[in-house]
Amino acid sequence: MTQPPIVPGQPGNQYWPPQPVGPPVKPPSPKLAFWTSATGIICMLLIAGAAVLGIAIATDIASGPASDNFTVTVTSCSASTGSLSTAKIGFTIKNTSTAARSATVKIEYRDGAGNRIDTDTAIVKTIQPGDTASVAESTLLDGAADGTIRCAITGIS
Repeated sequence: MTQPPIVPGQPGNQYWPPQPVGPPVKPPSPKLAFWTSATGIICMLLIAGAAVLGIAIATDIASGPASDNFTVTVTSCSASTGSLSTAKIGFTIKNTSTAARSATVKIEYRDGAGNRIDTDTAIVKTIQPGDTASVAESTLLDGAADGTIRCAITGIS
């Protein structure tokens, strides 16, 4: 037994699954490749930024500890006594590296007997290669100064 041909639009002659009726549907336009889309471009920028940061960190680590990149000389050290004991230190810091650098200098104050009275930190921002910065730092002392004080640089980072 032969089947009669299926003719669209005739009763009882339906395609399975049913086909849409109406104008033809336009196929979707091809999508952009991921790396040429806005999301892909943002991802590429983030990856490039992470690579540059990694190189910068590796270069900084390879240049050695901060103390190898600076020469520090104490130029003055004084204390005042009274109701509030204060200390003042003057120092120069020279950048001996080949890159502009900032430094955190740790300072220690001792009395005439050698007892530590206080510590302080000075931040010196952006010293160009080969340049020397003069710094004056003062602090209120935690302990009483007896008029004699010694100032020392105890660390550079």
